[in-house]
Amino acid sequence: MAPAPDDIQSLLYGLESRLPSMLADAASREAFLEAFDPQAREIAEVAGEERSAYVRTELQRMLASQGVIESPFESPIDPIDPTKDQ
Repeated sequence: MAPAPDDIQSLLYGLESRLPSMLADAASREAFLEAFDPQAREIAEVAGEERSAYVRTELQRMLASQGVIESPFESPIDPIDPTKDQ
C-alpha cells in the first residue's frame, strides 16, 4: 500500500523544520549533506517510486531556500536511490 500524500508531506515538513539547526550544527557543507542524506533517503523510501520526482523536487527546494544550493535544479547529492546500500 502506497503512503498517503499527507504522510509524505509530514515527513518533508519535519525535515524542513530541522534544516536551520542542522545547518548551524554542521562544520561544513559536506558535513551537513552527510546528516541530510540519510533523512532524505528515508523519505524517498517511504514515498516510493511513484512519488520520487515530487520528493526530489521538494528536497531540492528546501536546500535552495536555506542557501545550500543556488537553485532547486542544482543537485548537491546523488539522485536518491532507495535501493542503494547505506
